[in-house]
Amino acid sequence: MFDYISMKYDLSRKRTIFALIAFTVLFALNTWFFYAQSVGGFQTDLPAHIHGALSGSSYSIVSIVMKFLYTIWPNTMSIAVFLSFVSIWSICVTWALLRYLAPDVSSALLLLVAWMCNFEMSLYIPSVGPMYLGSFSSGVWHNSTYLVLKPFAVLTLLYFLKAHELYLQKMPWKEWLCFTGLLTCSAMVKPSFFVSFVPAMVIVLLWDLIDGGHLRLRYRRRSVVLQWKRECLSALWFASGIIPAVAIGIVQSFILFDSSNAVGFGLFTVMSHFSKYPIEAIAKSLAFPLLGLFFCAWALRNRAALRVVCLNVYFAFFYYSCLYETGDRKFHGNFGWGALIATFLIFIIAAAALCRWSVENYSDNCGGGGGGVIKRTVSSSWVASRCFFLIPSDSPGLSTAVSSHSCPL
Repeated sequence: MFDYISMKYDLSRKRTIFALIAFTVLFALNTWFFYAQSVGGFQTDLPAHIHGALSGSSYSIVSIVMKFLYTIWPNTMSIAVFLSFVSIWSICVTWALLRYLAPDVSSALLLLVAWMCNFEMSLYIPSVGPMYLGSFSSGVWHNSTYLVLKPFAVLTLLYFLKAHELYLQKMPWKEWLCFTGLLTCSAMVKPSFFVSFVPAMVIVLLWDLIDGGHLRLRYRRRSVVLQWKRECLSALWFASGIIPAVAIGIVQSFILFDSSNAVGFGLFTVMSHFSKYPIEAIAKSLAFPLLGLFFCAWALRNRAALRVVCLNVYFAFFYYSCLYETGDRKFHGNFGWGALIATFLIFIIAAAALCRWSVENYSDNCGGGGGGVIKRTVSSSWVASRCFFLIPSDSPGLSTAVSSHSCPL
């Protein structure tokens, strides 16, 4: 007799085994890749980061971890293993965020999408133009602090959304403490994420206070005032979670900036150094997620996720477009790391919206609309990539320019 339940269990077990094999292969390949970077032969920041960690001249907590690993295992292989674990961790936390945003979509499909989001990267076509399809992507593998920052940024967003869901009714202390700790850790790793996420978060909290006005109409006048005060106090308490990260950022600014290195203002000063068409570079990098959200944002039930991520993108690209470091780090492009993280997060949000949209509109018998999601994701990606060719090409030397120097941020 056909046992459907047994078949479903076996299918789930097979998927689990396949995922474990895939993660094992990825771990082995990444370990070799990071070790090859650490011993030279690639244009990468890793040797400079290891040297800074061992000499004590770096500010990031990643340097402390590297120095500790090198002490107990005096070989760069220990650092390669650590970065491999981080890259797998990044996929796992991306999967957790996708499951939170799209709980009605197959977990196996969301794991596949999590892999796609972490390996999303620019495409260079030397025979066409030359054409560089997007200058900002999450697929950056030559900078150790950026690699460690990615999972912390994803987890910070996840716990922000969990805490935000209930904070106006009752402060969820567990989620708020996790959010505060993760945002602080992200600042200790690299300040690129929190400097754009903090203003985005503050605007979202202010929007909550304004947007909730229609809910207070059901209260009497005195009750409205009391409700407003309570919501303001809740928002202020929620926002106080940024204080440790801001304090760390201030300390880091004293370490990074002095009389020879400061912050300057100039439109596309650094971006123009890496890209012949900076505006088009931003458009090509964000075309797919923005088009996806334009048509599928309604399927994303969590509006706070959409608001905070889009605002984070705005502030990150504003910093990179208008700010630069003076002195010998002027063209290091360190303000660009925030743009890369912002692009990574908006790709995750767009992927979650697209998955929910596909499941709701094209549900089939393949595990919660999985077949429809895959077909429409691939076709949408193809259409978006064709649109890129309508935009002028970037400088072909972008990847070389980015990775030919040490990036302290």
